[in-house]
Amino acid sequence: MAYRLMMKYDLDVRTLSESDAASQNSSLASDNAVQRRRYETTGPYRVRRYILRYDITDALSCAMFRAKREEDTDTVVCYAFGTSSDLDAAETLYAAAELLALRTIPWGDRGYRTAWWQGFTDGLCEKLRKERRSLERTERGAALVLREREDRAREDMLKFEPNLVWRRQGLSSSTDAFDAGRRAGSRFSSGRRDVGSTSLALPPGA
Repeated sequence: MAYRLMMKYDLDVRTLSESDAASQNSSLASDNAVQRRRYETTGPYRVRRYILRYDITDALSCAMFRAKREEDTDTVVCYAFGTSSDLDAAETLYAAAELLALRTIPWGDRGYRTAWWQGFTDGLCEKLRKERRSLERTERGAALVLREREDRAREDMLKFEPNLVWRRQGLSSSTDAFDAGRRAGSRFSSGRRDVGSTSLALPPGA
């Protein structure tokens, strides 16, 4: 519901602007500009939490990569690109999702909890993708608008850092923990794209 309201409101503003004055269009164009934001994740399960942020950001028509050369042993650094409304929505959903995860993560060893995080991220982002597909079907022009914003965000990211490579993340073999995490993530209020299994990062020494 949170995802639908945030995305639908922004799309409604775009629809209204089609018949508004030029001054309002100018203001909308400014809000529609791609921004860059830097995030640092510290503390336990920082890589898993970064991937959760990555997946949520990706589901909201933004682009993100991990800046490993800026990290130390206790920090994960990433950059996100997108419109202000998309980035704000991603930050809001990430904060809510992280809180839900911290409240529901079960006891267990590190391997078990890591697998749970992976399942949680997978289940949560499946709901986000499903909600996006529903929005694209019900809102006129939504699919084109969201795709255009996604393309511009990725284009700006590659201009900022052209040396990105795709990396595959290892998955834990703890099926029970993964399934438990996935059930917990699916309870979040908003497709299966397996975004959690891949991420963008700079190659070593870049």
